[in-house]
Amino acid sequence: MHDAVTLDEDGRTREAIELYRHVLAQRPDMMAAARHLAFDYWRTGDTPAAIDTLRAALRAGPTPGAQIQLGTYLVEVGGATEAISLLERAAKTDPTLDALNALGIAYARGGRATDGLATFARSLEIDPDNPMTHENIGAIHLDDGRLGAAREEFEHALRSNPLSAQGHAGLAIVAFKSGDRKTALRAGHVRWSSIRPTGTRSTISASSSRRTVSSRPLGAT
Repeated sequence: MHDAVTLDEDGRTREAIELYRHVLAQRPDMMAAARHLAFDYWRTGDTPAAIDTLRAALRAGPTPGAQIQLGTYLVEVGGATEAISLLERAAKTDPTLDALNALGIAYARGGRATDGLATFARSLEIDPDNPMTHENIGAIHLDDGRLGAAREEFEHALRSNPLSAQGHAGLAIVAFKSGDRKTALRAGHVRWSSIRPTGTRSTISASSSRRTVSSRPLGAT
């Protein structure tokens, strides 16, 4: 397992994949190996293999971390309904910032903006100034045309993290939609699809037509 992680760190992803597969052939219950393998499949574009790897791992024994990872991948490929079911269980078992943000993202992607906002509000109870949570909330408001509320959230995100690309992009889009093109251009040349609510380790598009989620394994849970 350690050797596979080292290969990943050296950018030798294909070799790492083979080694993770070997580890899992010997130890199919090793959740950390399954999660790293799934992430490597995901980032090399083999989405079905990433999802299948996590499904198999969860059959061996569900953990919140693996549920979050699979849920975010399912959201990316249009499986919001299944993702919500997984992420609701993860958030119930371990209501961490990661779990709640991932669930809020899935609700938003599944057309349940009200549930998404309520879930992000729970995230703010854990970390009131978390910039990515405020970006998520701002993106939902932006999707629904609440430009003032969206502006407040993006500004809050930037107070917490002045370098937030999502925060700056969000403000630029709000300015443009408000008719203030000078401010929008000053904020940067922003494509409308570039503003993405971001979970603590995930990203989504604020536009309802494209929300993208990715998740890196952070441990064996």
